[in-house]
Amino acid sequence: VPGLWAVGAAICLVAAGMLLKPTREAFSRYRPGHARYFHKEPFRAAAAWVQRQRRPGDLVVTWDPFVHYNNSELLRYYGVRSPLVPYRRHHLKAPESFWGRYPDQLPRAKRVWVISAHCSEDSRKRVERVVRWGFPRRITGKRFSAAEGTVWVTLLAPAAPEGLPPSR
Repeated sequence: VPGLWAVGAAICLVAAGMLLKPTREAFSRYRPGHARYFHKEPFRAAAAWVQRQRRPGDLVVTWDPFVHYNNSELLRYYGVRSPLVPYRRHHLKAPESFWGRYPDQLPRAKRVWVISAHCSEDSRKRVERVVRWGFPRRITGKRFSAAEGTVWVTLLAPAAPEGLPPSR
């Protein structure tokens, strides 16, 4: 009889797991900041705003905390054109490797757009701080909010030439 109870309990656990798996996946899709859920509107608005104000020589750096670089792909889909450089997860631990990875694009850029989404405020600030090593002047910034997440866009420029007042 105890063996029968054990088999019955195992069958119930397997059935419950099969029933709860889709529910768990559905909830994870709607959790803010989860890798698979992306609200289109802030990405569409951010891409349009960046492309309207972008000049030749500008570089876009995207902070994408996920393995598949979904933020970069969405921004490309909505019209952000190359050059587009992803700031990868391992650069948070070794920020100097970001500058070493793109020796051609970063020094030649006239201005840098830093776009981040689906990340913590601390991660976003750390990414901006690393990019500010070479582009210390903050020209403008804008936030595109949605219930599921926020897309942050910041425009950075090199140090001001002598005689010009520093921006904010």
